[in-house]
Amino acid sequence: MKIKNLLIIILTIVIFITGFLIYDKTRKVKDIEQQPETQIKELSQQDIAIIEIEEAIKNNNIPKLEELISQYGWDKLYLNNITSITPEVAGILAKQEGKGVYFNSLPSIDKQTAEAFTSFKGRDAGMGYVLGTELYFDGFRSIDIEIAEELAKFNGGLLSFNGLTSITPDVAMALAKYEGNYLTGSTLSLNGLVSIDIDIAMALKKFRGWGSLQLNGLASITPEVARELAQYEGDCLFLNGLPSITPEVARELAQYEGDRLFLNGLTSITPEVAKALSVFQGSRLSLDGLASITPEVAKALSVFQGSRLYLRSELSLNGLTSITPEVARELAQYEGDHLFLNGLPSITLEVARELAQYEGDRLHLNGIILIEPKILRELTKQRGKIEIDGLTFINPEIVQILMDSANSSGLWFDKLISIDLETAKVLATWWGRHIGMNSLLSITPEVVRELVSWGGKSDNSLSIDGLTSITPEVAKALSAFQGWQLSLDGLASITPEVAKALSAFQCSRLGLNGLTSITPEVAKELSKFRGQFIEMEGLHFIDLEEVAQILAGYHGDLEARSSVLQEIEKYK
Repeated sequence: MKIKNLLIIILTIVIFITGFLIYDKTRKVKDIEQQPETQIKELSQQDIAIIEIEEAIKNNNIPKLEELISQYGWDKLYLNNITSITPEVAGILAKQEGKGVYFNSLPSIDKQTAEAFTSFKGRDAGMGYVLGTELYFDGFRSIDIEIAEELAKFNGGLLSFNGLTSITPDVAMALAKYEGNYLTGSTLSLNGLVSIDIDIAMALKKFRGWGSLQLNGLASITPEVARELAQYEGDCLFLNGLPSITPEVARELAQYEGDRLFLNGLTSITPEVAKALSVFQGSRLSLDGLASITPEVAKALSVFQGSRLYLRSELSLNGLTSITPEVARELAQYEGDHLFLNGLPSITLEVARELAQYEGDRLHLNGIILIEPKILRELTKQRGKIEIDGLTFINPEIVQILMDSANSSGLWFDKLISIDLETAKVLATWWGRHIGMNSLLSITPEVVRELVSWGGKSDNSLSIDGLTSITPEVAKALSAFQGWQLSLDGLASITPEVAKALSAFQCSRLGLNGLTSITPEVAKELSKFRGQFIEMEGLHFIDLEEVAQILAGYHGDLEARSSVLQEIEKYK
């Protein structure tokens, strides 16, 4: 009897487990079947536009591609599913108004296609191109000399070949002829290279673009290679992949005559390496990979004097997550203009007391999210400006300390998500010209009324770009701001009621760069804005004739994409 009962129990368990497994499998299959639908619902307008563009490219539908490119309204065009491309398609893509085109899966192109891409100029900014236009060919695993020579004729601000793990000296020499944009400089990005010999280094040092040379994939370099790279005459040298360097390599790199040296991959350095690097005469030495340093290393780095040419010095140690009073004491002896310690989430009173002895122009502590008033008060004894923009909480006492010690015209709270009425009242007494709170998730009309009372000066600007939506009541309260500029770039859409309230805004410039489309009703209200400028750089191609006609009647200047302005111009 006992055996029979035991068998019944075992059979019951087996049936239960089998049923559960069948149910679980059915549920997973159902989830998988429903997943694409969920993903489609989560696709953004940009994602959908890119899918349509890629489909037109794959089908070689030239008329459709031309239409889609003329309507594409985002700065970056990601074509990471494209594996082949024709010269005709490249020529059409080069006409888009964005800033960058990305190809992470494109393995190669021919000479005619490369030639077509070099005509990419982006948005017309009055000089025929967007400053800093970028082309990313990170899908390349190899590149021929003639393709490298052709792409080197590109007049934009960045050429990226981060998929290349090795190149020949001849290809390096061809790429080094890239000059790019003479106004803003140019960047040659070869972050996929894991090692280079002296011949390649000798070729790359001749890179003509005075922007930056990026070699962040290099895990090690010899003193001889370092000596050649140090002769690169561009503005920035990026070697962020180096986890460690010898004093000999450090001495060679310190001879680099460019403006900024980035060694953010270093996780630890000896006092000897720190001493060698400290003689670098560029304006910025960046060692953001260091999570901690000894007082001896801090002392050696504090000797860094920076650029004699530009009379500027910046020491960046943003990777430090904590420092002792002894380290702080040594860093405070640094005589440069900017000391960056943005990785510190908090500091003690003793550390604050030591850092307050720093006499440079600006101490950057933007990683601090919470701070006690007594610690903040100690910090503000520093002679220069304390930049502590990352606070997630402020109260009247903290705001008052910041205002009393401020020696610049702006107060920024980049991570602040809320502000109460009493704090807003104190902030409204600020004597400066700029207040930025670009992470606020919501704001009440009462708080807004206090903040706008600060904006009585004609050159004041208030930036609240974190708000994704506002009520008509908040918009009405904001419209009382009488400063120079009100920025609400986080708003993705607005109702006619909100637009009507904002149109009563009495300042010169209204920023609504987050709007990607507007209805005729919204356009009608915004066109009544009495200020001089409305910024709507995010507005896409206007396919509604009525909207274009209405905006054509705005008496001031509309700052938008050239395709949008061209459509509006038809009705003026």
